[in-house]
Amino acid sequence: MATYEDLTPYEYLTPDEGTGRLVNVGWLGRGSRFGVGAPEPGLVEALLTLAAFRRAHVTRGHHLCELCERHPGQDALRVPFEPAEGGEVSLGNGEVHVPGPGGFVYAAPTLVAHYVDRHGYRPPADFSWNAIAAAKAHISTWEKAKRTLPVGAAVHGEVVERWTSGLVVSTRACPGAEGFVPAELYRPDGAAVAPKDFPRDGDPVEAVVTGHAERGRRILLRVGPA
Repeated sequence: MATYEDLTPYEYLTPDEGTGRLVNVGWLGRGSRFGVGAPEPGLVEALLTLAAFRRAHVTRGHHLCELCERHPGQDALRVPFEPAEGGEVSLGNGEVHVPGPGGFVYAAPTLVAHYVDRHGYRPPADFSWNAIAAAKAHISTWEKAKRTLPVGAAVHGEVVERWTSGLVVSTRACPGAEGFVPAELYRPDGAAVAPKDFPRDGDPVEAVVTGHAERGRRILLRVGPA
């Protein structure tokens, strides 16, 4: 994996439009020199929260930790984390972006959670405080979404991503909350539908809340009128 000094200008991938000015944090590899120490209370959990629910620049492949001894056959670093879908979060295939002061955004690989937890890496203090605040904001958004969008509520949103398992949908009533339409609930009549026949990214979706998945923190939906 590419390595960069902390707080240098980000250049690994092309930033999304409107992201802000990105700076590097936690891009470690063999030979990297970094400060060590006890993490801020709650930092590791905050970084896992952001890695699980607020990843940016997701890639198809995974990077492994170059500070650890390699294990034959290991294709990804998976860390137990109860709130994540499947009860674990996969690290090494994306970034966490943490808003900082003055329009800066800290860009760290998702592996930063592992570096802090297992290798004692101590990131810049401002990054740590803002990461903890961002994770708390995510949890607050999730709790608000459950109150605002109870079972049976109508949801007006748009398609964000398409998977073979279903549609990821934004929710206009709760910006930042994620809705999910399982493939079998895309058609109100229950008829099977191929992923290629799903709406395109950005298409509007009218749906109804069927439940709340604590694992994965998603509003479960079915397409159709309330």
